Amino acid sequence: MSQTRFHPPLSVWRCAASCLALGLLLLAGSGVHADEFDMDDELLNAELDKGQALILVTIENKNGQPMEGVIVSVRKNRVPQTTSYVSNTRGKIVLTVPINAVYTLSFLSLDSSVKSHEERFEIDRREDQRHSLIMTYDPPTTSTFILKGVSFETGKAILTKASFARLKPLLEYLTLKPDIGIELSGHTDNVGDDDANLRLSDERANAVKSWLVSNGVAAERIFAVGYGAERPLADNSTAAGRSQNRRTEVRIID
Repeated sequence: MSQTRFHPPLSVWRCAASCLALGLLLLAGSGVHADEFDMDDELLNAELDKGQALILVTIENKNGQPMEGVIVSVRKNRVPQTTSYVSNTRGKIVLTVPINAVYTLSFLSLDSSVKSHEERFEIDRREDQRHSLIMTYDPPTTSTFILKGVSFETGKAILTKASFARLKPLLEYLTLKPDIGIELSGHTDNVGDDDANLRLSDERANAVKSWLVSNGVAAERIFAVGYGAERPLADNSTAAGRSQNRRTEVRIID
């Protein structure tokens, strides 16, 4: 959950209507002086190559304090792939992007059940554009998340092809936060032998670990464990409950 606000201009100056609607402060390349705007020096002084624009993103909490270590994903136009960045000690992310494109910014979330707040805006063909964007981040209240959409072949510890896309946010998170460790836990319903379920859940948690390790995450950062049917979320007497209990979870370890 987040809100977005933007620095107002300190002098009489107009930007395009679409820019105002999105709360962006656009600095024109000519005739702009640093003392006219309440902006960061890095926004005003950064050198831009031809065909590039600059976006200075500031991440704050609800009290207006800068937040370090928040991950923002950026998507260009309608391309499904995103590139992610992490805020520094001052809550800043400095983006240099091509002009003449539409960009969507959102917080990277491991909780796929929560729709992330998004900021979408257009950068036109003008040169030397500079944008300042402030996003308010409301951190999650839990450190444990269900990896929704991560599934396996029936009765096996083999990830389905559809699972790889679902695991990418976790891979991005671990790549951008190299000091963070995680626990991966596998869970089953109560159908069948308890020992077999325990073994299968452990193998499935380790299958997810193996995929992450194969994509560059250090194995020592990941603890994989299976709990079988010991920790149900729902009633195993119904098909819907059993489906909910068959899951893989990730717990963030600071």
